[in-house]
Amino acid sequence: MPYSKLHKRTYPDDVKICDMFFETFGRLMLSEINPPLIEKFKQKRLEGKTMYKRQRNPATVNPELCVLSKIFSLAFDAELIDSNPCRRVRKFRTGCGRTRYLTFDEEAKLFEKLQGQEWVQRIVTMAINTGMRQGEIFNLWFDLDLPRGVIHIRVSKNGKDRFVPINQTLRAMLEGLPHTSEYVFPSPKTKGRLIDAKRRFDLAKRCRNQRFPLP
Repeated sequence: MPYSKLHKRTYPDDVKICDMFFETFGRLMLSEINPPLIEKFKQKRLEGKTMYKRQRNPATVNPELCVLSKIFSLAFDAELIDSNPCRRVRKFRTGCGRTRYLTFDEEAKLFEKLQGQEWVQRIVTMAINTGMRQGEIFNLWFDLDLPRGVIHIRVSKNGKDRFVPINQTLRAMLEGLPHTSEYVFPSPKTKGRLIDAKRRFDLAKRCRNQRFPLP
């Protein structure tokens, strides 16, 4: 965890992942955690459900394996173990997926569903106008450069920096955002990094349909 806190922007996610590792492997010595155990853990994670009762995606399990591998890599560098067992466990193959864009009509219907839920609307506006990934949006603050009209995403998912232009729609929204946190879209509860918006997004749509306010 000290390494993650110092070097990684996904530290809050790593905290949860490492808590899960402790529950799974906490009674074992490092030398007792072998490839078959890691493979069993990998399959069990894929077969399980998320906290929202959805089927877990391979693309979710792979980052967890990366964190576990880094733990063993640090242990190897510290001469606590002779090898990294994660190197003998293959990650899940994930496809590139399909490219999907909202039509103007679909976008209008989506914002109609989210009417009155400004917090969710802002995140959706950012996603639609930039194509940024969820994690990139949640990490945003210091990479925002309004004077130059660009968002500098440092170390994106593919490991490279990239720049995203800010259009007029996005600029108008960003200039009106309150600065209540170091993040552009902080957690409404903690004011720290937002972890997930799926629950509130789904609630916003349901509440719009049922005509009662979002809690």
